[in-house]
Amino acid sequence: MRRLVLLFLVALTSLHAFAAEPIEVNYEMQRLDARFRLFKTVNTWIFVELDTQTGKVWQVQFSVGEKDSRTKIEIRPEADPNGSKPGKFTLYPTKNLLNFILLDQDTGKTWQVQWSTDKEQGSWPIEIGAAAPAAERKR
Repeated sequence: MRRLVLLFLVALTSLHAFAAEPIEVNYEMQRLDARFRLFKTVNTWIFVELDTQTGKVWQVQFSVGEKDSRTKIEIRPEADPNGSKPGKFTLYPTKNLLNFILLDQDTGKTWQVQWSTDKEQGSWPIEIGAAAPAAERKR
């Protein structure tokens, strides 16, 4: 009987030890050659969707409540007409939680892409390293 109680305590302790370890689930795995990909933001209810072939970017917001709170907003409406294949574009998160860097993996062009929950501030893309228009360079 004493052995049975001891075995039970060891089994219970082992079970507790395994239960205390966090189980890491990598649900972010996506096909790199997929045409469309979703990227997490710091906001539970907002994702950034990327068309990896054309570089178009949307802010996707959802909720479990009201239907009106589900929206899809274009962040970067310009599309690359030469988008040759899925996987041409990708997004990289930055330390600034509202920004991503959009990279054209064929040409090396980059854009700062910002999402926002503030309708007045809005969401926008800015090309990084683009030459200023000639009129601005003369100033």
